[in-house]
Amino acid sequence: MINIFLLWFSIYFGYCFGSDFVRLSYGDIKGKTTKYADKTVYEFLGVPYAKPAVGKRRFTPPLPFESEDWYDQPYNATYPRNGCYQNTKNFSLPGLKWTHPSSIAEDCHHVNIWRPNSHNGGVLVVFFDILHMRGSGTLKELNGGFLAAKTGLIVVTVSYRLSIFGFGYLNREGREYLTGNTGLLDQQMSLRWVYENIEKFGGNRKTITIAGFGSASKLVTAHLFSTKSHKYFSRIFASSETITSMWSYNSRKVAEKATLEVAYEVGCKNNSDYDIYHCLLKANPYKLAVAAEKLMFRGNFPFQYGFNVINYDSVFFNGNLVTKIKERNMKEDFIFFGSKSKNIGALFLAMFIDGSDFGFKIKDSVSNTSYSSFKVSYSQFKTFTKVINKHLGLKDYELKKIYEKYFKVSQAKKIKDFRSIVVKMISDIYFNVGMEKFVYDITYHTLCKKAYFYEFSRISSGDRLLFPEWVLPMPGSEVEYFFGNPFTLSYKYNKKYVKLDQKASYKMMMLMKEFVTTGKPGKKWYGVKRSTSKIVVVGDNEFCKEKPKKTSKASFYSYKIKRLIQFLPKEFKLQI
Repeated sequence: MINIFLLWFSIYFGYCFGSDFVRLSYGDIKGKTTKYADKTVYEFLGVPYAKPAVGKRRFTPPLPFESEDWYDQPYNATYPRNGCYQNTKNFSLPGLKWTHPSSIAEDCHHVNIWRPNSHNGGVLVVFFDILHMRGSGTLKELNGGFLAAKTGLIVVTVSYRLSIFGFGYLNREGREYLTGNTGLLDQQMSLRWVYENIEKFGGNRKTITIAGFGSASKLVTAHLFSTKSHKYFSRIFASSETITSMWSYNSRKVAEKATLEVAYEVGCKNNSDYDIYHCLLKANPYKLAVAAEKLMFRGNFPFQYGFNVINYDSVFFNGNLVTKIKERNMKEDFIFFGSKSKNIGALFLAMFIDGSDFGFKIKDSVSNTSYSSFKVSYSQFKTFTKVINKHLGLKDYELKKIYEKYFKVSQAKKIKDFRSIVVKMISDIYFNVGMEKFVYDITYHTLCKKAYFYEFSRISSGDRLLFPEWVLPMPGSEVEYFFGNPFTLSYKYNKKYVKLDQKASYKMMMLMKEFVTTGKPGKKWYGVKRSTSKIVVVGDNEFCKEKPKKTSKASFYSYKIKRLIQFLPKEFKLQI
């Protein structure tokens, strides 16, 4: 009897934890065995976590995948499936060409799972997108095999609906034909799937950590304010953005106007919501994605006109997000690990803000990589502040108070180039203020068990080949280090410095490993405290030392940040 039990035990665990075959409650999955860094990793690619969002389900909340949806034979999880619909034409900036998948389809609700043969049970679920317009769990830059091999973590990447498919809204006549925030519901459904199934892969669901890179950073923090998401994760990593930032969400009015404009663009010019909705169901999905992105670029970034999280819904937040933030009605007892980007405002300045008015052209920032390119005159600076104040609605004396945090107003006409000032203002006002206040609040009000925070200032040798120095480091560029890109995609880096990038990448992977498995990025990392005045800086020099460097130049929740908060509006309302 004992021998029979041992035989069953070895077969079961061989199937589930030591092979590329996994038996789920509703069917079997057959993945493939691969090698990363000379270690065995089992890949399970393109595994469905929800019913396909096709036909009449194009815009509806996702439905869970069930037994009757499965297949008579083991599901073939040996190759990645399509990403969700988006514009696949390259961005003008060469460094962002990798952000869209090679193939797209409406049937895109899939997860990719990498389980190392020697794993520690830690589970990392990664979301990535750019401006909720581009991104996918199938990108080669997000291949989790190397990360899994080096850390022992089970790595999961997720594809979810973007653009009008994930954030469209339509309800002029008392019926929500498009509910808004369906992209967040897709994420929630994927987290439910991981929570219910990851133990079959050998994972410990008590360690599930959700990580957001790019614009998905704010999306993962949104799950803190959705009750249905709470039990599906215990730790969270957010890179540079949070849902509590004033520009991280739009009103239903803005989302609905964007939806109607896209509908008109693709020929859905009917009067009633019913007719428009059914026209959108039949419209070419690629034309919808292209029209939605075209609409987005009409805005003055970082203000996001077009498709964004809506702040009031009946499906995800189940109420008013702004009220929840004010009342601190959110998940508690989680562990937070976040970062801010030293220079995040530069990319938005280079790409989006009123190029015609300011004379800012994307080609200038790409073709001329010298530091002297892309200057901002005093006249352009005043135009810039006028444009952003259209949305902020500040009085003249309040604007002057903000100016004084960055330069002496009396000396303004003597300043030859305001570019660095504009970059700092964008970085602080629209990113750092929100992120740092969020970390401070969850710490001060003891909403989280612990919070760790750092400033990312490392510049990739690959980015140095593509961007002018003043744009760097690229926001969200941590993702390439966490996923081991300097090892797996070394051709994208400067041969002379790739070893340094690899060293940095290894260190970053170890930070994530420690955080997922222990709840702390490293033994010598200290959590944020009320009295914290300095933060860890992750940059070019810090990887030469075992102990993370602390510097007075990178203060957490500094006096400047606190003063800015006094003058900024508590709630941002996009002017349309």
